Amino acid sequence: MGDQLRNFEMAISWGDELIHVLDDRKGFGVLVQTLEHLRAIQFSCDDDFSETHGSLQDLQKKLHVCKEKTDEANSEIADEEEIERLQKELDEELELECKLKNELR
Repeated sequence: MGDQLRNFEMAISWGDELIHVLDDRKGFGVLVQTLEHLRAIQFSCDDDFSETHGSLQDLQKKLHVCKEKTDEANSEIADEEEIERLQKELDEELELECKLKNELR
């Protein structure tokens, strides 16, 4: 019961303060001006958010494309074992070619 009475007294107090502010034309003007500034700030923040969000999406797309290109480039590069096998095969072919040239002379 005490809490309800205190809440009721606070509501009455706020109502009285609001009536006082609304009666005071200067105070009302300040409230209107403050509200206009808040709306302008909110509009500016919304624009900034949209721009930042768009930039972030563009960067995510570019990052995805880079990852795809990197994966593609990595898949095209032969691993070391493949390079060693091909080098050995080339050396064997060159050795065989040299032997054949020597036999032909």
